Amino acid sequence: MRLLRSYAPEQVYLIEDKKAEGEPLYSLRLREPIGNRLYAEHLPMRVAKEVLADKELQQFQKI
Repeated sequence: MRLLRSYAPEQVYLIEDKKAEGEPLYSLRLREPIGNRLYAEHLPMRVAKEVLADKELQQFQKI
């Protein structure tokens, strides 16, 4: 949450991880790669909906 609230949507944003198995997940995608990584972490969608306000969730998904 700290990463999103500090750096979204300019440097990181949420995107649905369509390859995830099990519960639906968001991936935190970096706008600029660090090393060879473009993804920072995963966040269960249910947690995002519990913790983030609707406005934040929309803002953090802006591409």
